[in-house]
Amino acid sequence: MCSRMASSNRSPCAARVHVVLMATRTLHRHLAAEDTTFRLLVGEVRGALAEGMLSHRMTVAEVAERLGYAEVASFSHAFKRWKGTPPSAYRARA
Repeated sequence: MCSRMASSNRSPCAARVHVVLMATRTLHRHLAAEDTTFRLLVGEVRGALAEGMLSHRMTVAEVAERLGYAEVASFSHAFKRWKGTPPSAYRARA
């Protein structure tokens, strides 16, 4: 769905407004057509944001807090699920 919006003639702002104003069931239907879920999309975005922050030398605790995790351990588990490596190891390589 995101790739379709990016390649459409709509401006990025208009595409976002369209998604925000979309009914929940309609959104789920569009996501199902793309073989994804809202949860997976949120994970992709959080993973990409986390990679960027860790690459800019932020600590794992700072990244966890910025992404809204109450516990660093919860963020670390999620990051490992997304990227296959712990955030501390990713940060050390960055």
